[in-house]
Parts: sequence; C-alpha cells; structure tokens
Amino acid sequence: MARDPTISVLMPVRNSREYVERAVKSILEQSYSSFELIIIDDQSEDRTSELLRKLASGDSRIIVIRNQQWQGVTRSLNIGLSRARGDFIARQDADDWSVAGRFESQLAYLQCYPDLALAGTWVTKVDHEGTFLEIKEWPTEPDQIKKSLLRKNVIAHGSVLGRRELFNRCGGYREVF
Repeated sequence: MARDPTISVLMPVRNSREYVERAVKSILEQSYSSFELIIIDDQSEDRTSELLRKLASGDSRIIVIRNQQWQGVTRSLNIGLSRARGDFIARQDADDWSVAGRFESQLAYLQCYPDLALAGTWVTKVDHEGTFLEIKEWPTEPDQIKKSLLRKNVIAHGSVLGRRELFNRCGGYREVF
C-alpha cells in the first residue's frame, strides 16, 4: 500500500504555457521526493492544459485539476488544499522555479522547530530570459519577521512550506482576495 506524500505542492496556473514546464521540472527534481504536485489549471486558453496533461502522464506525482470555470488564485488554491494529502503544504507559482534542495531544507527546519507554522525562502529575481536582476533577502528570525510584517510583506508566498493543519485551522485561503 502506497504511503501518502509528506508534502503537497499547490501550483495554480492560468495561461502559463511559456513558463510552467520549467516550474514543474524544478519540483520534480527536488532532492526530497515524498511529494505530490497538485496543479490547478484555472481555465487556461493558451494550450497550457495540453502541456500539463503531457507532463502528468510522465510522473504519477503530478495531479492536474482543471477548473470548470474561472475561479481565481485563492479559490484555486483552496481547491488544491481540498485534494492535498501531505502533512505539509508547499507553494509554487507557474512562472517560478525552486532550487533542488528547497523541500529538504524547509522540511528539516520545520521539523527542528515544531512551533513554527511555515518556512519561506529568499528570492532571486530574473527576467524572462533568466538574467539575474536581484536577490530579495528578507528577515530570517521569527521575531524579525513578525516585526517586519507590521510594515510590509516579507514572505515570498510562492516559496513557502507550511503545516497543513494550520492551513486547515485558518479555513484555507481567504477567497475575498
């Protein structure tokens, strides 16, 4: 009997054919492999859906859900959350990619600090050709993060790994956004 994955990765997608394959491959190439990748296609019109079906046919960890009508990002994330089986929820955007050790590092950190809700990453910004633009370095200590959040967002949502129980306890994503 197959075990449930430890991590459920949520990736909402809409008209992302140009970028999504690289994003998916960056997840599939993670050093930590106990995950499922839940891709929620929010009525793409640019043949993204065909590409997603092709990618899913090559890896059983990929689950593609196509919304019957446009839902938006937060509703799509909640649809993905409702299908998630992992104890941890990871986020990945369709136009981003993750370094190969991302899940391994974040999971190890959260397991060392069971009182923490989630772990994020710094972000390297690149242009559409992959040329380096800047590194976004945000606070790393919980107290610094709390203090900074009073003024601005210092968490790259597309890079978080958090405990599913906390997502559930909050009622998922607030769909008003």
